[in-house]
Amino acid sequence: RYGYSSIWLACCYYKQGNVRKAREISPSHYSFEPVDRRLTVESDKEADLAIRLQQEGKIEEAIQHAINCLQLEKAELGEFSLHCVGSYLTIGNLYAQIGDNNNALAHYNNGLAILSLLDIDKSIFNFHLLMGRVYAYLSGNDIQSALTDMKSLESISDYEKNENNDAYPAA
Repeated sequence: RYGYSSIWLACCYYKQGNVRKAREISPSHYSFEPVDRRLTVESDKEADLAIRLQQEGKIEEAIQHAINCLQLEKAELGEFSLHCVGSYLTIGNLYAQIGDNNNALAHYNNGLAILSLLDIDKSIFNFHLLMGRVYAYLSGNDIQSALTDMKSLESISDYEKNENNDAYPAA
């Protein structure tokens, strides 16, 4: 609950225009829309199950729970929410883990499309979705597409380093 509380508080500071305080509280999530977590109880359970099953090596089962999570998030928060982006990332990573690059790419692309619709081009989600896509492209020997995404990754990294005085942990 502490994690949810800090994200909520950071989002509120951000909405009030205090970006510095928002970043201080939650560096990765400060600019997201605050969400009433009572709406995400069931989807959070599915996400937790997916993570646990992934850790146990039961990837196919983990995929099903991650998909259930995504469906619940779409129903509760709308299909263009940042929560859905996180689920697309998780599902893409799970498919990549079993070598299903086509499904991995489809889910990474769905997440990136939502970020594009929301006009978010430099976020931690963009960074991780592009990283996943680079991995899938390289696994499929699509070097040119991987290089293109790597340039975008470098751009995000440079932007975040500038914004955070060279202290961005994911870049």
